[in-house]
Amino acid sequence: MSYRDPFSENEQRIEYIYEIKFKYGQYIQKINQQESNLTSLYLVSNTYYIFLFQINDQDSIYQYYYYETAPHIENLSKKILIQYMIYFQSAVMFILLLTFSLLILRKQKKRKEIVARIEDLIFKQMIKISKQEFQKKYELDYRDSLGSGSYGQVFKVKNKYKDIIKNPDILQDMPNYYACKQIHMFQDGENQSSQIFHEIEVLEKLKKYENVIKLQNYMTEERSMYIILDLAESTLQDEINSKQANLEKFDESEIVKFLIQIGKTLALIQIEEQIAHRDIKPSNILIKDKNFYLSDFGCAEKLFESEGARNNLVMGTLKWMSPELKEMKKNQAVDYFKSDIFSFGMLLLYMLTLSDISSVNSDEFTKSQKIRIMKNYCKDISNEIILLTSKMLETNPDNRPDAAIIINTIQDIENDFKQKNKIKQQ
Repeated sequence: MSYRDPFSENEQRIEYIYEIKFKYGQYIQKINQQESNLTSLYLVSNTYYIFLFQINDQDSIYQYYYYETAPHIENLSKKILIQYMIYFQSAVMFILLLTFSLLILRKQKKRKEIVARIEDLIFKQMIKISKQEFQKKYELDYRDSLGSGSYGQVFKVKNKYKDIIKNPDILQDMPNYYACKQIHMFQDGENQSSQIFHEIEVLEKLKKYENVIKLQNYMTEERSMYIILDLAESTLQDEINSKQANLEKFDESEIVKFLIQIGKTLALIQIEEQIAHRDIKPSNILIKDKNFYLSDFGCAEKLFESEGARNNLVMGTLKWMSPELKEMKKNQAVDYFKSDIFSFGMLLLYMLTLSDISSVNSDEFTKSQKIRIMKNYCKDISNEIILLTSKMLETNPDNRPDAAIIINTIQDIENDFKQKNKIKQQ
């Protein structure tokens, strides 16, 4: 019967077979039998063959000779379905595993970020710490003393967190050592304790200023308090001693840097915070990485909040006090800002002459003599610096420049110095 007869039973069976062939073609093999014009199609399933049908395709006449019953096809369909299910399950498992892995990676990243924030908080925010936390974070060797005074001693302590914290952003700026200021508490030291906590409060308030030494932590015990500060390499007094021993002097670039880093900072603190240092001297100017830093705010005070603040007790070091503070009488009002400016002028005079400045704050003749030496000795220092130093040392506080004038003058000195260097390089 012709293949072209669409209503013949043979045609319908052949169409069904070819439909199966199209659907399951990857499992069907075609075998040409040479002894006849019959073409045999076999359905291959795993390791055995299922004879499916024979057709005669000679002269485009397709004759159906054998047709295997449907159950064999259905069984094969089930096996194929199972295989596809296995493939599908494998794909789903792969996608699930990939998704799970990505979630784990995301969770680990998030955990690292949280740990980093915690480490950052631990390192930067927890100022007051317990003794256990102190021992965990710092290694204090009482044999490694950096100096001592009436308050107690300063030790060099190892930063143990360097081996604990893994955040590279924190480790990058984390030093190996700090300075530990141990302050002995007296039995009736209520005022002393108040003063120490006041220094901590001031340091916390001034931490935004780049050239103020930074407070890291503090710990209290029954008879002692430990204050952890950034470790400096030396003090201005050490630098002056070195210059004197080597017959050297400060060049103009060092003086300009000192004016910018210490002079400007003192003036800004006065203007913005209304805080006077009240103990400006060479040992309280620290040097680290060739930069200058203000330290030791134990005598600092926020002024003019009350009349009592204006009439505070005399604090500081006599050698470096202004004349009005050194000779202050009871209940006498003193402008501590202008007093700080005089002390800063004495520092500049000391750096420029490298000579003893005792009595400069009490004897007019000695002061005039030292200023004359400064002018003759410092020919390579700009006149603006010499004039500013002289103005700061005026005996009458009203004749001294205030903080705003000092900032503007230092800015002019800095600009002139840069312009002078630029001309030299041309």
